[in-house]
Amino acid sequence: MHNRRVEVRHHRSVWVDVKRDWRLYALLVLPIAYFVIFKYLPMAGNIIAFRRFVPGGSMFGEQWVGLRYIRMFIEDPTFWQVFRNTVVLGGLSLLFTFPIPIALALLLNELRGQRFKKFVQTVSYLPHFISVVIVAGMILQLVSLHGTINQVLKATTGSTVNFIQDADWFRAIYVSSDVWQTAGTFRRTTWCWRRCCTWSRTGWGTGWNRSFCRAERW
Repeated sequence: MHNRRVEVRHHRSVWVDVKRDWRLYALLVLPIAYFVIFKYLPMAGNIIAFRRFVPGGSMFGEQWVGLRYIRMFIEDPTFWQVFRNTVVLGGLSLLFTFPIPIALALLLNELRGQRFKKFVQTVSYLPHFISVVIVAGMILQLVSLHGTINQVLKATTGSTVNFIQDADWFRAIYVSSDVWQTAGTFRRTTWCWRRCCTWSRTGWGTGWNRSFCRAERW
């Protein structure tokens, strides 16, 4: 009987919190809908990996084939080459893409000139909003035989490098373009976090914001 009363009180307290802060909970509707529609529902399409797809038929396949396609992929002669390239590119991206934004944030934090600091923050953060397709087009234009980089090399050394057709340059171009696009994200995120915590302490934010930022020490 006592446990039932505790459950009823807890149930009522939850609804009281929801009614009191319904505006805050309403902000969760769109993010939850986004993840359900675009992240979780498409997972149902993974079943096509175990079914035979026929053009014009069902989107989930016409016939159950089990692990046939997975075995075909693993037994392919180029599987281990693709697997090795994926691991190497992932490791290089983790090695360079992760620490460089943090190092940039620490360096910018030591600057005293606020105008120059904000300018660098904005410039380094803008590439994050550029589409990957546009970034790929920009990279192709830069590293082509008649691109900017080869023009500089021809003016200084008298020779050019075919970056696009030389496979040895692919990893360097891939990782450097990824670093360029994501270098400013960490600094901008920490700046927004600090500003939100400052607003919450000055009375602008609600009690929820103040409790959320209570562990921060600046």
